[in-house]
Amino acid sequence: MVRNAEIFKGLDMGFVKRFFIALVMLTFLCAAVFAQQDIMDTYINGDTLNRKIQSYANNIISLIPDTTTLQNIWAIAPDDSFYLGVGINGCLAFLDRTQVSNIATGFEALAESVDLTRFPDSVPFLPAVTFDARIGFGSFDFGLAGTWLDETILEENELNIFGQGSTFALQSLGMDFRYSINDKLSLPKILPIVALQAGYYFTRTTFGIQAEDTGKTESVKVDFRNDTLLLGVHISKSLMANMLVPYAGIRVFFSTTHSDYEWSTNRPVMTNGRLFYNGAKYKSATIMGDTEVSSQFYAGAGINFVTYAFTVGGAYNLDTEHFSINLSFRYFFGI
Repeated sequence: MVRNAEIFKGLDMGFVKRFFIALVMLTFLCAAVFAQQDIMDTYINGDTLNRKIQSYANNIISLIPDTTTLQNIWAIAPDDSFYLGVGINGCLAFLDRTQVSNIATGFEALAESVDLTRFPDSVPFLPAVTFDARIGFGSFDFGLAGTWLDETILEENELNIFGQGSTFALQSLGMDFRYSINDKLSLPKILPIVALQAGYYFTRTTFGIQAEDTGKTESVKVDFRNDTLLLGVHISKSLMANMLVPYAGIRVFFSTTHSDYEWSTNRPVMTNGRLFYNGAKYKSATIMGDTEVSSQFYAGAGINFVTYAFTVGGAYNLDTEHFSINLSFRYFFGI
């Protein structure tokens, strides 16, 4: 099996480190937007903590389909030409804009220590990043996107910026097919290309952190596993000799997310009416999510420079009312 470090061979290590530092910082900031007051001064209320973690998990679950499926949006649509492209892209899905102002405060608190009584019950946004590829021929094209960051890659690449206790993992794999219906409907060449889309995306994300301060040791870890099926329509039009490609589309998601979490502390804990003076360790059962159906409108533009392409866009989930943005850099072998 190829080691994680070998993935970056041949790339500018300075760029790779800065890129993943930014990614990991954004991700952990989501877990660092702490509440403004303690639940208890003398002991932890384990029942309240469980409710806060479950609320935190539910908020992230509502964002995962948007971040997952924005990873493989290409401005161009299949036509009669052949193209093959590869690239890297990232996105942010926003949950609550009013919480963004708390990020700096949350980051400072996280850098100092972790206090389970201040665990967040929500996040302002959820980031994601993937590598992708797409090949088009005739009226069809096929896209593949994925990433693999295990819990050791931060340390191996000296990106453990939150100390030895911090962990983050992200594994995702997605694929989709698009079929242009212009020829089928004998539409004039001047009209935009209309393509039908179907795809499947899998994502697993893990957040974890542990802190030790004057004899106090506390940790928390939350794990998510999401499966998303999508059906959609993509519309795009090449302008200015293919230098500008505006696009828009709408998609329907069928998404299921399972989650579980664990926490531990050596402070006194009150849970289920019992007080554990020497602390406790708790591991939840797997929370089996229901299949949620939602629809998303997205739009943006691709800017092409010979064999290089830059894509920027946004999306709005009509059911969850989340707004997302995506940014991509790609190289084309044929266009």
